[in-house]
Amino acid sequence: MSIRALGRALGRALRRLVLPLVGFWDLVRRLDELRALIAAMQPHLDRLEAQFAAEAEWARQRHEAAALRHEASHSRFDDLTRRLAAIESEQIRLAARNGPLATVIAAELATVVAAEIDRLDGYLVHHATTLGARLEALSDGQRARLAYAGPGLDALVMTGDFDLVVPAAEEGLLVYILRHGLEAVEPGVRALLRRRLKPGGVAVDAGANIGVHSLAMAAAVGSEGRVLCFEPLEHLASSLERSLRLNGFAGRARVERAALADHTGQANFHRAAHGPMSSLYALPQEAVADDMRVRVTTLDASLPPGSRVDLVKMDVEGAEPRVWRGMQRVVAENPAIELVLEWSASHFRRSGEDAAAFMAAIRAAGFQAFEVEDGATPGRLAPVGHPEALEAANLLLTRAQVATEELAAA
Repeated sequence: MSIRALGRALGRALRRLVLPLVGFWDLVRRLDELRALIAAMQPHLDRLEAQFAAEAEWARQRHEAAALRHEASHSRFDDLTRRLAAIESEQIRLAARNGPLATVIAAELATVVAAEIDRLDGYLVHHATTLGARLEALSDGQRARLAYAGPGLDALVMTGDFDLVVPAAEEGLLVYILRHGLEAVEPGVRALLRRRLKPGGVAVDAGANIGVHSLAMAAAVGSEGRVLCFEPLEHLASSLERSLRLNGFAGRARVERAALADHTGQANFHRAAHGPMSSLYALPQEAVADDMRVRVTTLDASLPPGSRVDLVKMDVEGAEPRVWRGMQRVVAENPAIELVLEWSASHFRRSGEDAAAFMAAIRAAGFQAFEVEDGATPGRLAPVGHPEALEAANLLLTRAQVATEELAAA
């Protein structure tokens, strides 16, 4: 073999030995690069792991708290159910032993317990439906303003200080509240109600609708106060009762399915597609409405003689003069009574009422009239001059002296 051939053979042999070593050291270099990359990413991975652990712990704590509350509610519900069954058994035993009187007493006890179970059932429905949304809102650090369907409910809006049930049929009102919040619904009236009503007071809401003002009244009068709400439309009255129950006001507020007026009996009612426009009087031609029969009554007929009433709020789409005429005994028996009412001269013309004559009757009864402002300082008062010019205004009627700080700047 020549030297050249021997050199070629030796080169091929060395190549077979060196090439694997080159690949090995390339692999080692790449492994070192990966180790350096992992070391650089480690602080980020540590932060992500700590954040994930914190969020997992937050979720675990909220879940445990929710589970405890849910378990406690179910336990109380089961306990009340057992107590109701025991009372029913006792009712049967007393009826057999003592006759009609025992039956009446046992029936009254059963009614009280059934009402308590109904109230608790409302809370269970509310919490079971809304718990997830409330936790999500808390995790975002925001106050909840949500609406959704739920078992036994139409739509539930959580905004401001109250949880409000809104019937699905009132989609226009629901959208308005979601877009602007409850604080945009007659803020002057709500501010005035909070200021004029005191704990232990008695208030009436004529034309309660879904209860934006009813809830404010119930909060203002406290657990020792009372609120009587009048709403003739069943879907609104039912939703209002749910709202009162969900906010813990069922024990201090009652809903009457009737329209207040100046007589008792039945009357035609024009139900508008947009609930707040519904009226005892025919609506404008462009309004979409269905006619139906509803129960009507007077405030004098609804309250026993001598009943205390501190404030009456009216928003009855032109029937305010009729409500006024039907409450003259209550007005006479309560010298300190105050009225908050919507005043629209166009509504009065449509209902055949004279705005000037209505205001004259109010003033003849010793009341001063003030317009309630919704502007920069909601609830400020401005004296009323010519009522014929007032449109879509809210008025306070009072026999009391109004403090200077309550008056709007001239």
